[in-house]
Amino acid sequence: TIQLNLLPKLVQTQNQETFYNLLWIFGIIVLIFVIVLIIIIFILKYNRTKKKSSTPPPECVPFDLTPKVLTMEMQMPIIP
Repeated sequence: TIQLNLLPKLVQTQNQETFYNLLWIFGIIVLIFVIVLIIIIFILKYNRTKKKSSTPPPECVPFDLTPKVLTMEMQMPIIP
């Protein structure tokens, strides 16, 4: 009975070790996956905000050009 009790314990410990190793590997993979997902989300958000600021819609383009026109108009009456 002692030998029969010892053998299953050895098998159980080996199975538990492999199970814990698999759990560690799975946990590390999940952590890496989550980190990659967070990085991708941040990059997408940053790109969306960057695209909005770098490429303004056509409505903003005349506003960007108007200050030059306004400064020219403001300077014209000052000259005479």
